[in-house]
Amino acid sequence: MLTHFNRLSFLLCLTATSACLAADAPKPPVLAVGRCPTPPQIDGKLAAGEWDAAAGSTGLVRPGTHELIPVQPRFWLAFDDQALYFAAAVPLAKGRKPVAQTHERDGKVYSDDSVELHLDPGRARSRQFQFVLNSAGALYDAQGTNVGWNAKNARWAASVTEGQWQVELALPFADIAAAAPTDGARWGANVCLHLKGRPETLGTWGPVKSAFREMANFGELVF
Repeated sequence: MLTHFNRLSFLLCLTATSACLAADAPKPPVLAVGRCPTPPQIDGKLAAGEWDAAAGSTGLVRPGTHELIPVQPRFWLAFDDQALYFAAAVPLAKGRKPVAQTHERDGKVYSDDSVELHLDPGRARSRQFQFVLNSAGALYDAQGTNVGWNAKNARWAASVTEGQWQVELALPFADIAAAAPTDGARWGANVCLHLKGRPETLGTWGPVKSAFREMANFGELVF
């Protein structure tokens, strides 16, 4: 049986432990998305000046940790009244080529070297959209676990150059049944990287614990 002193000690220890765990928990990243006066050309090539109005970020970590992954992509997001625009550039080691065995829509793009964009419109945690792109220009898209869902009017492209590979995506808001975000609107989002090899590299922008699609641990886009 716990005495009053023991109960008090137990509660103090529990409070201290909870405080430590809360302090150690990573805060979701926040990115202010830029409005672009002119839509970028979706050709898989990040031309100079084309993404200047976009917000860029990096700093992907291993799921469940604070540890930065060794290969850091950089990504950009922008929007206008019609669509959300996404681009990413992934560094390549000298002499290395990206793994891209999938070429068809909704194939196993996620099994290649790939970049993922996850969206939670309005941060309502009721609808989630996933877009996975590889360097061959293949796209896998799904709504939640519905692989048969497609963004019908999306446009995307990819390219491989010396030292990096790049992807671009234009996603009309109508394709995800969302209105163009108003000033100050907030969406949940995650940007992820998968690189095959030994060791395999998995990186996430949002502090997810295990799965890229954990909406509760997404980062935040502010429009």
